[in-house]
Amino acid sequence: MGLKIRKTIAMLLAVAFVISLVPSTALAQKAAGDDPEVITGAVQYADDLDNAEAVYRDDCFMRSSFEGCAHLFTLSAQAALLSGRTLDGDLENEKAEDIGEFLDTLGFDNVDANAYYTTFDEANSAAVAVGERKIYMNGEEYTLLAIIPRSNGYLREWAGNFEVGGGDLHEGFMQGRDEILRFVKKYIAENEIEGNLKVWIAGHSRGAAMANLLGAFFAAGGSDYLGDVSVTPEDVYCYTFATPGTVNAEASLQELLSVSGDRTSEGYTNDTAGEAFVSEEEGFVTSDSEVFNGIYNFRLPYDLATLVPMEEWGFGCFGRDIDIEKDFDIDSDEMAAQLEKIDPDFYNDSFDGRGDYRNFMSMAFDLDTLGVIPDQKYTDLNELMSGRLGALAKVVESNQAYAEEGYQETITAVIKLITTGGVRYFAVPEDFDTAALIKPIIVNLLAYGIERLKDEGVLDADATDAEGTSAVLGDILYDLIDLEVTEETTVDNVVEALLTYIIERKDTKLYQTLVALVDNLLQNMLEDDDAERLSTLINYCVADPESTETEDKIVAFIDALVYGPQEGSQGAANDATAKEIRTYFLYGTDNSEGLANKIPGLAELLEGGEATLDSVVTVLVGLLLTNDDPDAEEPYPSMAAAADASLVNLLTMVADATMAKVTEAGVDAEVLSQFEGCFNTVIENVDNLRRLIFYFVLYEDGEEFNLLASVGRIITFVMNSSQISVSHDGRMYLAWAKALEQKGVFSNHVVYFDASAEKAAYVTEEKTEIKYTVKRSATAGGNIEGLFTGIKVDGAALTANAYAVSDIDDNAVSIELKSDFLDTLQTGAYTFKAEFTDGTADLNLTVDATVTLGDNAKVQIGTKEFAYTGKALRTGVKVSIGDKVLVKGTDYTVAYSDNVAVGTAKVTITGIGNYKGSLTKTYKIVPYITKQPQAATVYYGDTARFTTSATASGHISYQWQVSVDGKKWKESSADGADTKSLSVVGSKTLNGRYFRCKITSNGVSAYTDAVQITTKSNITTQPANVSAKDGSAASFTVTAKGSNVKYQWMVMIPGTDKWVASNGAGSTSNKLTINAKKKFNGYKYRCQITNGAFKIYTKTVTLTVK
Repeated sequence: MGLKIRKTIAMLLAVAFVISLVPSTALAQKAAGDDPEVITGAVQYADDLDNAEAVYRDDCFMRSSFEGCAHLFTLSAQAALLSGRTLDGDLENEKAEDIGEFLDTLGFDNVDANAYYTTFDEANSAAVAVGERKIYMNGEEYTLLAIIPRSNGYLREWAGNFEVGGGDLHEGFMQGRDEILRFVKKYIAENEIEGNLKVWIAGHSRGAAMANLLGAFFAAGGSDYLGDVSVTPEDVYCYTFATPGTVNAEASLQELLSVSGDRTSEGYTNDTAGEAFVSEEEGFVTSDSEVFNGIYNFRLPYDLATLVPMEEWGFGCFGRDIDIEKDFDIDSDEMAAQLEKIDPDFYNDSFDGRGDYRNFMSMAFDLDTLGVIPDQKYTDLNELMSGRLGALAKVVESNQAYAEEGYQETITAVIKLITTGGVRYFAVPEDFDTAALIKPIIVNLLAYGIERLKDEGVLDADATDAEGTSAVLGDILYDLIDLEVTEETTVDNVVEALLTYIIERKDTKLYQTLVALVDNLLQNMLEDDDAERLSTLINYCVADPESTETEDKIVAFIDALVYGPQEGSQGAANDATAKEIRTYFLYGTDNSEGLANKIPGLAELLEGGEATLDSVVTVLVGLLLTNDDPDAEEPYPSMAAAADASLVNLLTMVADATMAKVTEAGVDAEVLSQFEGCFNTVIENVDNLRRLIFYFVLYEDGEEFNLLASVGRIITFVMNSSQISVSHDGRMYLAWAKALEQKGVFSNHVVYFDASAEKAAYVTEEKTEIKYTVKRSATAGGNIEGLFTGIKVDGAALTANAYAVSDIDDNAVSIELKSDFLDTLQTGAYTFKAEFTDGTADLNLTVDATVTLGDNAKVQIGTKEFAYTGKALRTGVKVSIGDKVLVKGTDYTVAYSDNVAVGTAKVTITGIGNYKGSLTKTYKIVPYITKQPQAATVYYGDTARFTTSATASGHISYQWQVSVDGKKWKESSADGADTKSLSVVGSKTLNGRYFRCKITSNGVSAYTDAVQITTKSNITTQPANVSAKDGSAASFTVTAKGSNVKYQWMVMIPGTDKWVASNGAGSTSNKLTINAKKKFNGYKYRCQITNGAFKIYTKTVTLTVK
């Protein structure tokens, strides 16, 4: 028979087994007759939506969980989306509308849920649905356990998100996880589940956090707690969406694998009863350990839930973090098309009706237009919110501080108020006057500003509230109108500067609005004699009062307050100055008739505008610190105390009104007690609440205190707030899953295992009838009779793509086993039966697939550098060969050495099972920095000191470094450069330079934070040109700050270019006084300022003598 005929018959007889890539698995399965089951059901996400398709496939779970599955991604997103709906078991119209129906639809048996679906949940409780079904693989039976924590629809349970605790594992999520584990243990016992277990876990948001911890529990070996069941890491299929942080980098295995006992306190159910289980496991496991490779945490860029607890606290998740938009080559428009199919109304809200949520707008507040304008400060919401969370980390540096200093208690109480239905009950007294908010707003802003300026070093730590308030106002005035406030600055200086700023903006909305306000003020607020007096003053400044409209007269009057009366007016004829007009307008004569007099005592306080700003602030601070309690004799001790008291007053009013409303609504005693307790907790910790709120809203790391920038930040947040809820929504994650699955991104659902690395040699054997040689591409040949029909192993036929057959001659064929097929074979002896129409021939093959770990292995170190603690420090490792990730305990073991003292630590990976040999990698243990240097601001000539300290197991050396850009560093030569403390003398050239310290012990180094020095000119007020009459005294004044400042006034005579020392009165002080003479007309003056370490000059000014 010819070759073509034999090939055609062989092709017709070949069975196309898709899963022939893994004979040890797939062929055994086929032999048992267990085809993977596929179940398609209908799912409905809301009453007004069409049914969608949900497809379950056995073969999603017949592969290692370490290989991601796009189909399972979709199925898990569907499960998480439906998990918030109450379990009712009624599959109406054969469509799944809740998690119970969903699992029923997919063919899961014994679907059950714990009691929190039907009872009023409590903080840290957790509702969960569980189901089981059987899978047959390798001739063995597996129980697939679906565990789906509730991911939405909860109330007080949500408060547990904020109970982070002070340990390495999130306390609130762990308590919820343990509720679920106790229920799963009960479920396994009641349904008599034993043996091999596969676990499918899916969750979104809070449900995702508990799913993440459940996945870690199973993958780390926690199944002993559950009974006579066994789970391997590759049998844990955990898909989480919008996952908050659950673990602080690494965790104690004992803590991770222990399970708390049932809670019997009020509000918790008893259907998850069970005694506490304490694991005997020792050591630590890092969150990115390879055993957690079956845990996938999907995140969207603007989903803020994934940013808490803050990364600054070290929090993350077990397993693999996947940024859906960044990690896959897929356009968000493809996701949007899927979202429109899932929920058209939600799509319209997110992309069409309210504008595309992806269009981020960074905004700033513009004073001229009194509106918002685009800016480039933030590129996306994540950048903005990372700054907000960084601000919270500035207040609360760690989760330990959060738990121990009352912040956790405060935030949890606030959340409980909201989730107990508080939003609909919140109320304020009917007679509440919004004017009562003025003082709380002022004292809270001042308290925040004073604290910020102390942090920045602008204020000394022991500065008084009066000094702090002056500095805050000074910063605001400088940012607002470029007015540099000094000790001599008067109230009138401030008024003039503000008016000048306004006048220079005549074409802006700011000016038009203020003119309208002044018009309203002058025409409606002043009466009788006041109105007549003001009208006379305005007409005094206007050239032609009779022909000028009221608004034009007011504009002219505002000009007169800055530049003096109009030319041709009575005021100009009388040589009236702008200051005289301002004084009369604001203070009248003898501080009795002006606008300021309308507020009792204000005119006397301001003293006609001549009072310095500092003196006025001192009085105002005294008023602000006056205790609001009429029975209290002493004032508040500080602005912070006044701020806290103001918030307590407001909260107490709200609490009283709310409690009255709750009582009137007939709410049961338990809820009433919950309200009262939460209010009391918030009030008791009001200082924590104040600092959290103001830092969250106003603070930006690396940015100096700036109120206007903070306003822009608030506006940016509000205008982009729709992104927060949209990005977090479970429908968004499902839409991405659908888009990825349709495009074939990530992986498909076909069973697939990574091929092993290079195989060892295949041996040669001989038989009496057929002689063949087996090698990398194995060929069998010999004299045979009859037609070749195929090859079988263990009774199952190999697929046609596993080999190739060709004629040698009429009585002989050559059989080639393909290399791709050979790569799937593990170590062992194989007998392949080549079948012919007249008999069979055995092809015997021995495979040595053991791989030697060497250059072929890629070892990734988890933490490459630890800070010294005095304890053993172990880094995580990930070992891979090609695309295959090796499994610790199955493919290799890990041993550590030299991992306590500062220096170079070692981790040795030794192959086991199919792997042999060993590899050693190193990581560092560096000195632990106990004190970081802080940024410094100094005047020229003053000394800035940067200090650090560290601990280590041996001798420590310090070397300070300096950099222009914070990137390229060189050793500093300043005083103390090789000690803990560096002293740097401020100069103009040093402004903005970065400093850090290299701390070395036992050949390894740690680096402190890089901090900047800000050097400021000592000159805070420049001299001004002076015009004087012949024979009168003319004075030039400069104001300078800094240590040991010395002055020398210099003069340049017209016609020369040489500066000489002046001999006028005060020539070596900050004020030079000269007896002006005609011959001095045009003389130029400047002041040289020095303290020995620097020398600077003021600007040049001119004396004009009339």
